[in-house]
Amino acid sequence: MKDGCWLIRLCWIFALFAGVNSWAGVQEDKQEVIPEEEAPSTTIYEFFTGARTYYFSDLTSVDDTHPKVDETLVHFGMRLNYVLEENWLLDMDMRAVFLKRHLYIEGLEDSLLYFDIRRLLLLGEYIFDSPFWSLELGRKRLRNNRAWLYDDDMDQVELLFDSTLLDLRFGFAKWLWDGRLGADISARDPDQTLEASGTRYWFIEGEYQWYKSHFFELQFVYEDYKNPRLAPSSRTSSPDPFVRHSELGWIVGSSYGAQHLGWGERHYWLDTGWVFGKRNTLTSTLDGQIGEQISQRMRGGWGLNAGVKVVYDSATEGFAFLYATSQGSNANSQYGHFYVQPVIAGNKSSLLGPVRRRYYGELLAPMLNNLTIMSAHWGFAILNSYWAEMSFYTYQQRHPDPWLFTSRSAFTTNGRSRDIGDSYEVSIGGEAWPEIRLNFILAAWMAGPAFHGVERQHDAYRASIQFEMRL
Repeated sequence: MKDGCWLIRLCWIFALFAGVNSWAGVQEDKQEVIPEEEAPSTTIYEFFTGARTYYFSDLTSVDDTHPKVDETLVHFGMRLNYVLEENWLLDMDMRAVFLKRHLYIEGLEDSLLYFDIRRLLLLGEYIFDSPFWSLELGRKRLRNNRAWLYDDDMDQVELLFDSTLLDLRFGFAKWLWDGRLGADISARDPDQTLEASGTRYWFIEGEYQWYKSHFFELQFVYEDYKNPRLAPSSRTSSPDPFVRHSELGWIVGSSYGAQHLGWGERHYWLDTGWVFGKRNTLTSTLDGQIGEQISQRMRGGWGLNAGVKVVYDSATEGFAFLYATSQGSNANSQYGHFYVQPVIAGNKSSLLGPVRRRYYGELLAPMLNNLTIMSAHWGFAILNSYWAEMSFYTYQQRHPDPWLFTSRSAFTTNGRSRDIGDSYEVSIGGEAWPEIRLNFILAAWMAGPAFHGVERQHDAYRASIQFEMRL
């Protein structure tokens, strides 16, 4: 079972067999005398189109290097649900995509036209002849609450138990094939490169509703990660460029819920995680230079993610406060007493309005590693499902370190100050009109003393627009 993917392949063979049997059954049913107009529909589909574009201006280094990038993506797609048999459903999301990216510092321009299969999933109910058990096979979004552990499209086998008070989830996930058909896997897209790396996941989740609208959740995740990048740099697109290979496990306990206060509704959440395992990593010096490779044991570093939000009874205004921190220590030591997140952690959720965004900051988008993050948010409804939100973030390393890891890149700091800086963000989005979603996000990051002597210009900016319409 070294591959870890034989079960998915076996399930795909089963899915194909089920599909062939279903088709044969349909051919036989055509001989029945049931009028065609009375036959129930087995296919539900919809077409959609959308576009997104963003512009990012990074910090300017002391040698006047000023990375900038803009990207535009346009897609047209179809979502399809097809009933194979009484308890089996095929769920698909396919889209044609045009992508154009301009990297100013390198003077490079990419244009790609490809076919993207986001979801190709077989869902089965009444597994074990029980209404509580179901099975999911194929490619879909692997995501947990608040995307604190994972948030990516992967090939999966999931066994689910769903009852009134208790939900269970058992699964294995791995990229078996590249869903971007026609796109160059050797391109600079970090997602595509990760998908070719052989990284895989096992996960177990259990959620229990111990009181009305109050939940406790326990999760275990195992990640076997292989870094697809050969060498790190101060502007690498890998979230942690030093790790060559890691086998890590996370135990996460979460509590969350909602309570009506008489004048509004309060929501709260608390995630606490511990990480164990081993990894092969490159060391770094105080000036950010790369050193030797060492074998490192992770011994129970902890991380915490907490938040509370209040939405008034009118559902037109609300506020939220978030706090996150993680254990930090010398990342070059043989025994690591610090916390890291899984590589595919997204740290995304909707806060006040309907827009789902990075709740650690859309611009910096840090991974929770040797870092403390505090943020405050306030928002109001422009229309019923269209909100404006304003956010403030402040970042501090727990221990001065010459590297800061984010989900988009890794930054070099001076290794002396813990102050990473502050970020300001405005988000406007939701359902502007029926069947039309329109989102805007503007963000600015003012780098702190940790970048003095490393960066000459201490501010960065990001602007993005996203549009989607069902046809």
